[in-house]
Order: sequence, then C-alpha cells, then structure tokens
Amino acid sequence: MQGLKTTERFSGATQAGWQAYNITPDRTSGIGNWSDDALIAYLSTGIAAGHASAAGPMADVVQHSTQYLTHEDLRSIVAYLRALPPVSGGVTRPRDAWGKPAANDITALRGTTITTVNGLQLFVANCASCHHWTGGGVGGSAPGAYPSLIHNSVAGAPSPDNLAMVILHGVRRQTKDSDVLMPAFGDALSNEQVAAISNYATTQFGDLRATLTAGEVAALRAQPQ
Repeated sequence: MQGLKTTERFSGATQAGWQAYNITPDRTSGIGNWSDDALIAYLSTGIAAGHASAAGPMADVVQHSTQYLTHEDLRSIVAYLRALPPVSGGVTRPRDAWGKPAANDITALRGTTITTVNGLQLFVANCASCHHWTGGGVGGSAPGAYPSLIHNSVAGAPSPDNLAMVILHGVRRQTKDSDVLMPAFGDALSNEQVAAISNYATTQFGDLRATLTAGEVAALRAQPQ
C-alpha cells in the first residue's frame, strides 16, 4: 500500500534509477564514519573528500538547496542525522573503503589488438584523462577536482547502478565554490560498453561483486530523468 518501512527510515531508496544511499549513523552502511566537517562539506559543496561527490538528483539538491544553508543550519542537520537509529542494511564494508590504484593495467594494452569490448581500453579512452589511469583523480580535494575513484562511495557501492547512471548521464553541479561538469556518455557508448567500463571500475576501484550486464544498463537508460 506504498507505506514506509519505519525500521528502514533514511536507509536509502531508488529514484529514477539512482540509488539514494543510507544516511543513518551506521558506521558501515551509513555515514557514521564521516566527520561532521565532511558531512557539512558534502551538503554545502557536493564533495566530501575521501567519501563521495554528489551526482544525479543529489547534485540538484546541493545546487538548488543545501549550498545556501547557513553553517548553523548545516550543523543542525548533521546533529539530527547523528541522532537517528542506525540501520545496517546487511552491508559489511563501507562504500568508501574499497579500491586501490591501478598498477600496470595500462601497459597490457601496448601492442595489443583489441577485438572485443574491453573495459580497460574503454576506461583509458573515455575516463582516464580526468580520473587518471590509476583511478586516483586529478586535483586532490580542490573544489573543481576530478574525483578519485578510489575510496569513492559510488565505485564501492554494493549496486553499480549509480556508477552506470553517471556514465550515461554525466554530472552537472554548480555551487558557489565550483562549476562541476562531467559529460554524459550515453549517446557515445553502447549498453555493452557502459557495462564494460562500469565492471572494470568496480573490479579495480570498488566492490568487485557489483557487476552489470548490457541488459541492466538498457533498463537504467530507459529510466525517465
């Protein structure tokens, strides 16, 4: 009957193909291991270094709403979130605890003829110029930096849906600190290619169990935005 599960309040949901993550104070599946400053930074700029960068509907929330809150209001939101009952959701490792830099993957492409859809090749061709071939990002924690995929809550999520949605639709987030733009690759890449990039990124930088098929990408692509 569309009723809310009160025992899972603030533990996440899916909207238009995007996963809204758990924001209860559980230290594994929620934001319990984020500092107050990190939470405030995320709400005011869309970036919490070492944790997450806002995309999709959350980028709109930051751009049109939370960046304009006073510091006192932001601290009040953080205090409220800290007081919520934690919900584990069965997650055993924080989303931002996954990943390590790619080591010698790129050298494997030298002199190699690629005849199939190859996630590494597609990552190097479409993603590495901004996120670096190691996945470490460019620009560190600067407001306009290209985020690291290592210790990134999207790459390390149990579901790869948000990663695929970012590849398909890109990111646009304007705040007083920066104008963040990641182009959408939905028109340039097939469902099979998006799945290959996503699977390479989750295997190398995130939860290697989070894999996608081309059919699942097609279903995400069909979600109205």
